[in-house]
Amino acid sequence: MGLAPGAEPVAGYRLEVRLGKGGFGEVWRATAPGAVPVALKFVHLGHRVGATEQRALDVIKHVRHPHLLGVSGAWQAGGWLVIAMQLADRTLADRLREATGQGQPGIPRDDLLGYMTDAAEGLDHLNEPRHPSPDGAPRGIQHRDVKPHNLLMVGGRLKVGDYGLARVLDRTVAAHTGSMTQSYAAPECFNGTMSAQSDQYSLAVTYCHLRGGRLPFTGTPSEVIFGHLNKTPDLSMLPAEEQPAVARALAKSPGDRWPSCGVFVTALADGHAASVRHRVRLERPAEVPPPRSRGWRVAVWTGLALGLGVGVVILARPRGTTPIGRLGRS
Repeated sequence: MGLAPGAEPVAGYRLEVRLGKGGFGEVWRATAPGAVPVALKFVHLGHRVGATEQRALDVIKHVRHPHLLGVSGAWQAGGWLVIAMQLADRTLADRLREATGQGQPGIPRDDLLGYMTDAAEGLDHLNEPRHPSPDGAPRGIQHRDVKPHNLLMVGGRLKVGDYGLARVLDRTVAAHTGSMTQSYAAPECFNGTMSAQSDQYSLAVTYCHLRGGRLPFTGTPSEVIFGHLNKTPDLSMLPAEEQPAVARALAKSPGDRWPSCGVFVTALADGHAASVRHRVRLERPAEVPPPRSRGWRVAVWTGLALGLGVGVVILARPRGTTPIGRLGRS
């Protein structure tokens, strides 16, 4: 099946323009029945990733959350798995390019913390053991591919999208198979497993990239993997007050990370707020008492003089004289 503007790979869905292309498929802007704009993702069924996408759809097709990109349909057609998704305005990768084009190192902190708060809410909804599994027990879901390209802006708010690698967690640890983006993947993923904190690690790497325009591990693919597994992340792209929260989220052992994505983002915000309060205290000038008027000084000196005068009179009173307060008494 050829993909081209004007084609209808699924009845009623007309392709308009290709939005992106990768090794396993493409994403197109399309018009759905009723002239509704949507995004259509095409994944080659002949690749292993096609089966992965199909399993992911079985996992997340009933998941609903304000900060998760909605999936409205899925079909198999012409050797493709076709997924209809809510159309986003742009990704955080686009927002980063905009910021760096304006001479900034990354997305401004206040804007980025707002985006991260939305992303954390969506990811925590996925990660928490609330979703049904084949045996009926509630399970958590790991996204497994959190990165700037999969964090999308819709109407001014952020939504987590592209669940192509999503997998249900069996209790807290599950096997990891399929593709992933190495630059953002948690260490355990390279060992064939994942945990309830794997998405948090990827979100922390994403924060580094979006905030400072650079990843904590760089180099060749093998050097990046070695860094995730063995090296201390380079967080010099971040302000000092943000580094402790990110460092914990990037712990090699999942159990040493924050309890959830939301707690991680809150720690980021709290670290910055504490730094601001500290700077305000250091920069606040010492309080200087208001200037005294000349009349006030005259009144003070007059009062002191009168007090001293009375003291002298009392002390100098000859013995046997009657104090003023006792005149007229027998």
